[in-house]
Amino acid sequence: MPAEWRNLPPEFQNRYGLVGSEYHKIAFDKELARREQAEFIAPAHPLLEAAVEHLLKTADDDLHKGARFTDPTGKLHGWLWFVQVELRDGTNTIATKRLLTVYQPDEATPLRCVNSSVLWDLKPLETAPSAPPCPNSDAVLEYVTQHALQSLRNEITQERMRLAEIKRKYGIRSLDQMLLEVQAKLSEYHTRQLSGEPVPEAEMQNQQKRLEDLRRRRQELEEQIRHETSLLPTQPQVLGVARVEPTQHAQDEMYPDRDIEAIGMQVAMEYERQHARHPIDVSDQNCGYDIRSEGEDGSVRYIEVKARAQSGAIALTPNEWMMAHRLGEEYWLYIVENARTHPTLYTVPNPTASLKAEEVRGVVRYIVRQWNDTQYRAGEE
Repeated sequence: MPAEWRNLPPEFQNRYGLVGSEYHKIAFDKELARREQAEFIAPAHPLLEAAVEHLLKTADDDLHKGARFTDPTGKLHGWLWFVQVELRDGTNTIATKRLLTVYQPDEATPLRCVNSSVLWDLKPLETAPSAPPCPNSDAVLEYVTQHALQSLRNEITQERMRLAEIKRKYGIRSLDQMLLEVQAKLSEYHTRQLSGEPVPEAEMQNQQKRLEDLRRRRQELEEQIRHETSLLPTQPQVLGVARVEPTQHAQDEMYPDRDIEAIGMQVAMEYERQHARHPIDVSDQNCGYDIRSEGEDGSVRYIEVKARAQSGAIALTPNEWMMAHRLGEEYWLYIVENARTHPTLYTVPNPTASLKAEEVRGVVRYIVRQWNDTQYRAGEE
């Protein structure tokens, strides 16, 4: 490992640990790492965090210059802002640091947060006419401060309160029990002294010191809990911005029809309700799936919905395809054909294992041409 990757500030080393001088074998999958006796690399591992720090430092100028992308779906036409937000607790320790992606459309519609993985679904635009001037970031920072930061603060506060309750339940209660025991012991010693029974002075002093120590520890724990549940945001910081424009002359199978998509979502949601599951539409969050559906038994389906006016090939984005790989049997592909006239639903479990996809690099999509096998046609479960 290069020296600049290892010679990091003390605060980095205190939080993540030391970066090794060399790594012979690494893996990003826990089972693979165990099987191959490799170093398992995941978030919070010092090597990965050092890589992030290095990239942010070396790419700072490029991030501020921005980038150009096209959107094959034709949905995005505007600006993607990448904003770092941070919450600190009462000890001035970072409670959380997040990267938010805010979409600012060209038209006069509200700003909204999107999943940063939306970039996986866009095509880099290397040569193109000059983009319109980048708008001022003030509106974006105001949106993040008024909306996204408050939501994040509520989320982290709730988690901190849960941990504080555990500390009160076990830490404070344990100290209170020990305090009662020491106080009872001292009371016993005083009673014995009053009755004329000799009590070693050293033992009295030891118990008194222990009492004072327990009171101090209890006070410090209460103070720690108070500080940890007091969260304040710092000023949001813009890390980068990207221009996104709809792809021109996209292939038919690349360009979705919003009316057809709406029918497909309606069919899929109704199917889930009929089978005693509780679907939630998350299609605007760029999660890599459109519906999160939970069954009465606690099982979850992550469902990507594709709808066609008639029939034919379907296109999945890299984000959807990677999420299908990641979630495996919990990921479902629901395809609705003949959506306008006679909607017919096909439900495909674990599509990366069930279907063959053709990666089309030029348009950043995975095309599935054969999916309408009768075994996938929806029916009774």
